[in-house]
Amino acid sequence: MTSRLELRYLAPVPVEEPLRISAQIVESDERHVTVEATISDPVGMVLAHARAECAHVRPEHFLSTQRGRARGLDWLPT
Repeated sequence: MTSRLELRYLAPVPVEEPLRISAQIVESDERHVTVEATISDPVGMVLAHARAECAHVRPEHFLSTQRGRARGLDWLPT
């Protein structure tokens, strides 16, 4: 679950044109993960940079609600 998301646009991001999106995990432990990502144009110019901090949430948390059970049982490992 995303707990914090920062996004910086460094240049206009074109619509309906090829873009390169790359991401990598920069920190991870049992409870949290931090990911950084960039959007670049075809020549490699970085157009946007994002950093997300996420918390690991156990599937049981979502399955504890009726809606979560209805949507979540198909992806839960057996």
